[in-house]
Amino acid sequence: MNRKIDITTTQNVTIQYNLASLQERITAFFIDWSILGLVLTILAIALVFIDGSSTLFTIIIVPILFFYTLFWEIFWEGQSPGKKSMNIKVVKINGKKPNVYDYVLRWTFRLIDIYFSVGTLASILIQSSTKAQRMGGVVSNTTVISLQSKIKVELADILKIESKANREVQYPKVQQYTEKEMLLLKRLIDRHKRYPNPAHKKLISQTCQTLKEQMELTDIPKNEIEFLKEVIRDYVVLTR
Repeated sequence: MNRKIDITTTQNVTIQYNLASLQERITAFFIDWSILGLVLTILAIALVFIDGSSTLFTIIIVPILFFYTLFWEIFWEGQSPGKKSMNIKVVKINGKKPNVYDYVLRWTFRLIDIYFSVGTLASILIQSSTKAQRMGGVVSNTTVISLQSKIKVELADILKIESKANREVQYPKVQQYTEKEMLLLKRLIDRHKRYPNPAHKKLISQTCQTLKEQMELTDIPKNEIEFLKEVIRDYVVLTR
């Protein structure tokens, strides 16, 4: 079962994300170390031919080894190549954008969470924490989310509607939209129902006005949520 987390952005909009699973995080870790191992091997071989001493090795290899993860997460907005390939990333739980200090805290505690305990401590904490945080995540108020939606919705499941024979279609121009757009409308309705805040209400109103203009309607019902539901019903009737 996918664990989820609700994050309220600085615009006061609450978004639900899937937390990255332990397996996804471990896979990302090994992908990063495979890349790191390959790069370091190539550099080490090259340095042997350039300079047989350990000076260049210390100057070039050691920083890459130690700061690989920190560098990527800072400059790639919470993702390393491993995380990018697994479609997961580091985010702040309070909805703000992680800063350099946050990434440094996470990186510092890797020594305890991952390396000193051979990953055991990190695995236990991630599995037992409601927000899937290891120690580095707790102290920096961050976690790792999945950017890949695991929610599958079919248009047939959206609403129980009448057949075309016993329903009078109100908005025939709804056929110009795609199924994906209708699914977005349904998710917007569900999110407004769950989080009835001013930001979501404004988004509902803006969406209704856009639909009104695109379908060339002279007027729309005052009940905007019901209007959106009727638009979806008409789409299903006309396209199924």
